[in-house]
Amino acid sequence: MKFQRPFRAEIVGEDTIWIVDRTRAFIACFPRLTDDVQKDFARASAIAAADLDDDVPADEGPLPDDSGDTQRR
Repeated sequence: MKFQRPFRAEIVGEDTIWIVDRTRAFIACFPRLTDDVQKDFARASAIAAADLDDDVPADEGPLPDDSGDTQRR
């Protein structure tokens, strides 16, 4: 299956981060390891990006979330 960029990280429950593509198709999940959400997002996103597509850089700029804020992968 070819996932559609951009990828994003989302918190699911209190202790899990999911990586999803732009259609919200599930790609991978990672445990939250720290209280710093940004570090956990960055860690999970980098691992998923490296596993999915080595030819495309992991940091493609800010991704909008549902609230209009932005996050960096």
